Amino acid sequence: MGKIIKWVVGSFIGLGFLGGLAILFGMGILLLFVIGFEFGEEEEYLYPNIPSAIAEEEIPEQFIPIYKDAGEEYGIPWLLLAAVHRVETVFSSIDMVSPVNAEGHMQFMPCSWLGWEYPSCEGLGGVEIPEEIKTDPDKIEEYGGFGIDANGNGKASPWEEEDAIFAAANHLAPYINGDEGLRESLLAYNHATWYADDVLYYYRLYNDGYKPKEGGSVEIHGDMAWMVPHTKNLTSDYGYRTIRGNRDFHAGIDVAGGNDLGQPIVAFMDGKVVVSQNGIGGFGNLVVIQHGDEMRTYYAHLMEPGLPVGTEVKAGQVIGKMGTTGNSTGVHLHFEVHVKEDGDFQQVDPMPYVEKFLGS
Repeated sequence: MGKIIKWVVGSFIGLGFLGGLAILFGMGILLLFVIGFEFGEEEEYLYPNIPSAIAEEEIPEQFIPIYKDAGEEYGIPWLLLAAVHRVETVFSSIDMVSPVNAEGHMQFMPCSWLGWEYPSCEGLGGVEIPEEIKTDPDKIEEYGGFGIDANGNGKASPWEEEDAIFAAANHLAPYINGDEGLRESLLAYNHATWYADDVLYYYRLYNDGYKPKEGGSVEIHGDMAWMVPHTKNLTSDYGYRTIRGNRDFHAGIDVAGGNDLGQPIVAFMDGKVVVSQNGIGGFGNLVVIQHGDEMRTYYAHLMEPGLPVGTEVKAGQVIGKMGTTGNSTGVHLHFEVHVKEDGDFQQVDPMPYVEKFLGS
């Protein structure tokens, strides 16, 4: 933006008033577009920091008081901390040591935790540091790190929930003023654009200001949740069908409503992820969740890989985003139900399981 303004000013100087005016007129639409884009980008994240139905179903209850206390202490939205925690370690449910040696609940590099003034800190900061130094609050203050002894036990550890979440708030806070600076804070925390995009995706999802198509939200009946919060439009049923002249058996139901790409997909019931397939075969990106010993549900064609194998999920918890990977002719969710018969899982018609959500 600043470069464009300097260029226009230079045109007045180099080409004279009329020449500069002509260029300014010619650039007017572009300038309005750039200005509108910059302001609009911030407005996209103007949310009330009030949890949505999706947040209430997905964010583990035990972390919420810590997010709120840390958010209040550092003046940042507590739902942003929840979104960071979701992207970093799926709420501490997966391996908490990364390939580059980031560690703990919120994935701090040792040098970021202790401080980059520590003598051996270099590169990405994943160096080995003695535990008694790395977790010493006085040493952290000396070396300028982000580590915090939030629980007051005399040790600041990335492996203690309160310490890690407060340290994340400490790291993010200098860039944030209300709803401004969210992206900058995330790019400082992790320098990858995809990372900032992912966290902001969950931040929007977790806020009550997030309104999926037609105001949809997670709908739960008993122990079951409708899988696609923004639409209930079925585009293909279970059974035989003819596509491009070929008759084949469709082993599930398809759901799509338009403007679907990237919309959240949620777990149908409580369970554990037993398959997380990355773009291989007709299913594309696939998540399979096992519910007890007798039932599994399939979620196919996801936009990107879903939750890893072994993740415990709750009904209504986000497990992926709607996409069109694999053998797919358009963005949709392909949903299957398998039940155990004679010791093996067999495909069955999902409609008896979901009809309560469709008014059938």
